[in-house]
Amino acid sequence: MGAWPVLAGEPGRRDTVLCSPIILYDYPQIAPESPGDLFDGAEIDEILSLRILTLTDEEKSAMRRSDERARLILERTEALPPEHFMKLHGALRPLHPASGVGLPACRADKEAS
Repeated sequence: MGAWPVLAGEPGRRDTVLCSPIILYDYPQIAPESPGDLFDGAEIDEILSLRILTLTDEEKSAMRRSDERARLILERTEALPPEHFMKLHGALRPLHPASGVGLPACRADKEAS
């Protein structure tokens, strides 16, 4: 409940499904705009990076002490130049025609009829 199925692995294969708390395209990939290992390597990098920059000095200090990965994410986020934030803001991607592949069986059956 509150999760969405996402096909993962090699495009076209249907043997690996992830349970995602957000809606993702099937066969998700790291966005080329992602400047490194921040969060999920996709569209949420921008909002979470901006949120990190709003932390107080005390919160940032706690983040540095809490976990090595958290410290690295904080340092990487604080070092991002403005032009990288503009790339995180979004990108236009070509649309692909709907094929019914990857849709739940009930939706794929309706589209086929």
